[in-house]
Amino acid sequence: ERLANHESMFQERPHYDLDPTYIQEQWVKRADGGTLIFVAGFLNTLAWLFLCVPIVQVGWILSKRGTHKIASHFLLMALAVVGTVVEVIARLMMAGLRGSTVWLSEKFNLANWTAQDSNDGIGWRVLEMIHVATDGLAMWVDAFEWIALTGVLTIIFFSTRSQWKDQTNLTPSFGLKWSRFGFFIGFLCFFDFLANILRIVEFRRFNRIALGITIVNMLIFFPVWLIIMGMQLHSNKIQEYTKQSMENSEVVEEGIEVEAEDGY
Repeated sequence: ERLANHESMFQERPHYDLDPTYIQEQWVKRADGGTLIFVAGFLNTLAWLFLCVPIVQVGWILSKRGTHKIASHFLLMALAVVGTVVEVIARLMMAGLRGSTVWLSEKFNLANWTAQDSNDGIGWRVLEMIHVATDGLAMWVDAFEWIALTGVLTIIFFSTRSQWKDQTNLTPSFGLKWSRFGFFIGFLCFFDFLANILRIVEFRRFNRIALGITIVNMLIFFPVWLIIMGMQLHSNKIQEYTKQSMENSEVVEEGIEVEAEDGY
C-alpha cells in the first residue's frame, strides 16, 4: 500500500505542479489506507523488538562470554540495539505525523486562505510539501534498517568463519553454512539499501528493484535464516546446561573424595 502510494505520487505530473485538486484526491486515498500503513509500521517495529534479543544472544555466544573479539561482537550487539531503538522511535514519530496530517486534511480549511471562496488551494499545497518532507524521514529510516542488518549479518559471518578456521583454540558456536547464507542475505540487504537511496534519482525503476529484493529477502530467505538460528541457539543452550551439569558433578565428586580422605 505504501509503495503504491509512493509510485502514484512521484510519477504523475500534477504532483510536481502541486495541483490542489490532485493533492486533495491523494489525501483521500491516504486517509483510506492509513490503518493499513499504521499496522504495517507496528508489525515492523515488533519484528525489530523480537529480533534484537536473539541477535544479542548470538553476539554473546560468539564472543565466548565476552572473552573473544570483544570490539566486533560489541558492534554486532550495538547495531541490533541501535537499530531497534531507531525503529521504535521513528515509527512512533511517523505514526504521529501521519495521524496529524490526515486530521489536518479532514478537519481544517485548506482550500480558501487568501479570501473567502477563493479556492486557492494554498493549504493543500503546504500540507503536501510537509508530507513530502516528513516522508523523506521514513525513507532514510528504512535505509538505515537495511544497512544495520547488513552489518549484523556480515559480522556474524566473519566471526563464525574465524572460529571454524581456529578450531584448535575455539569451538565453533554456529554452523558455517548458516553464516554464509546470512552473509548472502546481508549482501541483498545492502543492495536494498542502495535501491532505497537511488529512488531519489529515479523513483520508478529503483522502487521496483527495492520491492523485488525485499519480497525475496524478507519473505523467503530471512525467515529461513531465523529458523535455523533459533535451532542453533537452542542447541547451544542445551550444550551449555550439559557442560554446567558435568562441571557441577565433578565438583561434587571431588568434594566427596576430599571428605572421604579426611575421614580416613
